[in-house]
Amino acid sequence: MRLSALGQAAALVLLVLLTPLARPAAALCRLGRFEIKQQLGVGGFGSVYCAFDPQLGRDVALKVPHAHLLTDEHRDRFLREARAAAQLQHPNLVSVYDSGVAPEGCYIAYQFVHGQTLAQALKERTFSAKEAAELVHKLAQAAHHAHTKGVFHRDLKAANVLLDQQGEPFISD
Repeated sequence: MRLSALGQAAALVLLVLLTPLARPAAALCRLGRFEIKQQLGVGGFGSVYCAFDPQLGRDVALKVPHAHLLTDEHRDRFLREARAAAQLQHPNLVSVYDSGVAPEGCYIAYQFVHGQTLAQALKERTFSAKEAAELVHKLAQAAHHAHTKGVFHRDLKAANVLLDQQGEPFISD
């Protein structure tokens, strides 16, 4: 059976719900103009921090690659991916606000979503069939939107889906 792009995205969202969160590593204090508040998560490629942007007066989610993995080629690819993601406009995709290189390393500043990951929510509650279907539908539409623009997530899992305080899902990374 062949699935549409939307069906494939929905299937992927359902398949990744059991992926565990990684353990956080030591945090930075500052990265360029950003004031690091706390580490939100860590993965194979880098860490994500909640940081304050004093220039814009708001919190951001700051993605920072591990320094030991950051060759010139990796840095260029990281910043290229930031530029591609910044072109996406969808209500269920986390927005890219900024990216760049600071003396401490490179970064991508994303919209900070107040809430929790889908992985955390699944530990705390059970979603009804209707809630799960609505969630998967929104996430599949967001993934489909990115795919139509030539952007593919490559690490879609419950830990990379954020639920805001109203339960609205956002694909992040």
